[in-house]
Amino acid sequence: MIRHGGDKAKDSYTLSGGHMAWMNADGSETPSPLTADQFGASKGAAVSLNGHLFHADGSKGKWSRSGDAWTYKTRQDARGDHFTLGLDFAHQTWSFDSSSKVLDQDLKAADASVHIDLVLQEEYAFSNRLEHGVKSEWTHQEKQSAWQAYGVHEIEGAYDSQTRMGNLKVKGHVPKHIGSFGDVEIRVNETPVDFPLLATEGFLMHLNNGGKVSYQAEGLTFDIDFGSGKWKATIGGGRFKREMAPKSGAMHVQVLLGGELISDQKVQLQKCTTELRFAG
Repeated sequence: MIRHGGDKAKDSYTLSGGHMAWMNADGSETPSPLTADQFGASKGAAVSLNGHLFHADGSKGKWSRSGDAWTYKTRQDARGDHFTLGLDFAHQTWSFDSSSKVLDQDLKAADASVHIDLVLQEEYAFSNRLEHGVKSEWTHQEKQSAWQAYGVHEIEGAYDSQTRMGNLKVKGHVPKHIGSFGDVEIRVNETPVDFPLLATEGFLMHLNNGGKVSYQAEGLTFDIDFGSGKWKATIGGGRFKREMAPKSGAMHVQVLLGGELISDQKVQLQKCTTELRFAG
């Protein structure tokens, strides 16, 4: 579970069933030659998640041995990350359980990919990239003092890769009592969605009188108040595409009016909660 922004709780990442082995070209595995007797706790070990390093040495915790298994635990009073690393040399497997307040700096919002490294005694290295299932919720809001004449000022969304379902709410603005208007296209991470507002009943009357216009279709809504210049669009059901989920903690949102680009923003999300799941 990775959390970005807001009331920051600790991030966590847990792994079990990792192999201390190397994969061969034919799909077979070559296990590590290191045994429990040969493992030297003084040289330690390290786990890295997308470059975020958890170093198992004597400065923040200690090693213990039970048969062919070695276990490292950080002290409860240790500052920074806390984790447990288990090395089972009888079965050549390893496990890892961690908590951190800063893991979100390296595991970005809604990203499914995590590069995992295990290094033993600075000599044996095992590496793999896991593509996780993702369940994520995110929000972003711009301060009104930073608004441009045209733009998006609020984003709220969610996506579950297991069900492939998601939804997105985008709020934006145009100048009050704008003189001319047209159909709207919103591109989220280069994925377009069209809102044909000109076909709505009484469109020109509402435009000229500063009224409100609403468009609805399956999975889509678009509401605009020409008097205030504020609008809101929702994208859901089959109209939401997985490409619309954040990438590297950011979203690229473009708004076109009558085919002309009126705003182009790449926003770093302020708040996001991401649950990562993987089963090998």
